[in-house]
Amino acid sequence: YFGQKRFAQAERCYEALLRLAPFHTGALVGLARTKGQRKDYSGALAEWKKAAQVHPEDPAVQDQIRSLEQLLEQRQQRGRAEDQVFT
Repeated sequence: YFGQKRFAQAERCYEALLRLAPFHTGALVGLARTKGQRKDYSGALAEWKKAAQVHPEDPAVQDQIRSLEQLLEQRQQRGRAEDQVFT
């Protein structure tokens, strides 16, 4: 489903697989990527962190975590700046 950009279906499949095999790396990464595509960046970060628990030395996983943390921090800072403009 992911390759077909059917992200809602892909997310359900990955979640079903993870209920059966909670440490399945492919499903963790797939779910993280799917959540990212759906712009659920906090959810994607949580899944990447789970993948890091299984593969803590994987540089690609660590890169994704850093990127999402930076993205979320930037969004948070923009939100605070917007709040100040409207108060």
